[in-house]
Amino acid sequence: MRFAAVILACFLAVDPTGFDRFGPLRVALISTIGFAVVGTVLVRGTPSVSSPRWVRFAGAAIVAGLALSTALSDDRWHALVGTPDRHFGLITWLLCGGLFLAAHRTAASDATLVPIVLRTLTAATLGVGLYSIAELAELGSLDQDFANDRIGGTFGQPAYLGAAMVLGLPATIVQSARETTMFSRMFALAAAVCGTIALVSSQSRAAWVAATIVAAIVLGLHWRAARDILGPKRSGLASGVVVGVLLMVAVFTPAGERFWSLTESDGVVAGRVDEWQVGVRALADTGTLGVLGHGPETYRTVFGAHVDQGYVMDHGRDTFTDRAHNNLLDTALAGGLVAAAGLAALFAGLCVVAVRTMQRGPIEHRALAAGVLGYTIQGAFLFPLAELDPVFWMLAGILIARPHSSQTPQPDPTAAAGTQPLMAVVAGLSLALAALSLIGGALDVRADHHIKAAASTTEAAAALASADRARSLRPDSIRYHFAAARIASSQPSGLGVAGAIERLEDGLEYSADDPALLHERALILVNEARRTGTPDAIAAALPPLRELDLTDPNHPEGQQRYGIALALDGQTDLAVDQFEHAAYMTPDRPEALINLTVVHLQAGNLGAAENSVRRAAAIAPTNMRVQELLAELGVDLANA
Repeated sequence: MRFAAVILACFLAVDPTGFDRFGPLRVALISTIGFAVVGTVLVRGTPSVSSPRWVRFAGAAIVAGLALSTALSDDRWHALVGTPDRHFGLITWLLCGGLFLAAHRTAASDATLVPIVLRTLTAATLGVGLYSIAELAELGSLDQDFANDRIGGTFGQPAYLGAAMVLGLPATIVQSARETTMFSRMFALAAAVCGTIALVSSQSRAAWVAATIVAAIVLGLHWRAARDILGPKRSGLASGVVVGVLLMVAVFTPAGERFWSLTESDGVVAGRVDEWQVGVRALADTGTLGVLGHGPETYRTVFGAHVDQGYVMDHGRDTFTDRAHNNLLDTALAGGLVAAAGLAALFAGLCVVAVRTMQRGPIEHRALAAGVLGYTIQGAFLFPLAELDPVFWMLAGILIARPHSSQTPQPDPTAAAGTQPLMAVVAGLSLALAALSLIGGALDVRADHHIKAAASTTEAAAALASADRARSLRPDSIRYHFAAARIASSQPSGLGVAGAIERLEDGLEYSADDPALLHERALILVNEARRTGTPDAIAAALPPLRELDLTDPNHPEGQQRYGIALALDGQTDLAVDQFEHAAYMTPDRPEALINLTVVHLQAGNLGAAENSVRRAAAIAPTNMRVQELLAELGVDLANA
């Protein structure tokens, strides 16, 4: 039941009373339960098997690369514990490795482990599926309103939901075939149906591709056996029904449009390639030519220095990118080529073992193998997930321990005499981390509730007090400093600005290069400079804006803020350059051209101002500010 608790925490832990209902509680439970499981398994001296040599070497490379990169990172704290949004620091990597080891050792001596895991995966998939169906039906607060009618289920993210269903659906399908009682079969069948609805409705193309490949492999391995069981007529009918359903989904639902986008030359595939190109440039600029990485969770701080204008024009900069959307590349950025090589070797070995198990292993292990293989494939288009990777690595540990792997398991004679000294140390550290995770997680959940209280009150002072209580509970969490700064900035002018900057500076003490904090500080300062127009306010805004211009030179909003500050300081020519740069990178948005027009007007350059506003009108002719500038300049577009 220990491993079952990890699965349930990963799939179902949702805090409906929290501001971030999908984050703090789930992370606290996963870390606490996960490290407790690792510690208790190892401290008992559970008999182990000698894992294949390639597993040991690959694991050592991953840990070594990540540990060294963390030690050398410019953002060590978040490299160690993870960011409040992703939670995948070195500690989470160690948790995944510990669960792999614990499951590997347990599977060798506990024959009940696999059935328990399969039943738990089935129950978890049913729970996620039912939640997803409720969200699809737009029931109350469950509706998250994702674009294109996508759903995020108990994860709050469609891509995560798709990955979870790839991991859990094979178990439901096998359970529906092997359970002996009618209730158990119907339970598993309901889980399979609900999970499939969730998978389709997530519109996660990475998950769809993975599920399709796994299904094709299973069909190729067992087509003859299925045909013999069903008979030629029934197998043909079943194939026709499946194809018909898929065609109906592809033609008549939003999922179909999402699927066909895979064939577009400038669609998701091109977007992923663009992401990978930026990631490769960032990896090559590590100082060790990529041998070591920037550290876990640190890509967000260097992305801006390596993104080019073409990427910005195609994809924009509306979000702060922190992942390269490829498991191996993201691992390389975190731990360098050393860690990526280890992970690639581990993935390759897992894929071989999974296919072999799917071909001739017991049916229960085929379900695990299909889930492991599918999750590995979808990772080529996603990234490591703190919400699901612990379950994946746990299943991988069980799979490697089976006699269908490339090496027959051999009992470890040293484990029979008691816990080995090294395992005792690992067990002690795991239990200590479980205790720390419980304390830190409880504080984080409480802090998140304070942020919820701050967001739900209309009284500014009370909201700020709640946000500051959250900061005091978890001062290391930059999320709470950011939220408190936003609330403080709404306070009366001057006092609010000073309070917001103070809170942002507190956050920057924990992450000096965090882009969200730096851009928020720049926004507040430039708004204050624009509001007051005083030399002191302008002088306060210019240095941080100049620094951002150097470290993130292709951020359109950043360029415009810097241009505004330069214009306020009388540096018109430099301001024009900033606005022209921003306008070039946002060819379908008028904001930069509007600012450019205003600067030209203030400088008395009427011809240049007219040219700029005409360009803005070509993009957004009904924009109210564009219309005002056209009238002010006396430009009649109809007679142009």
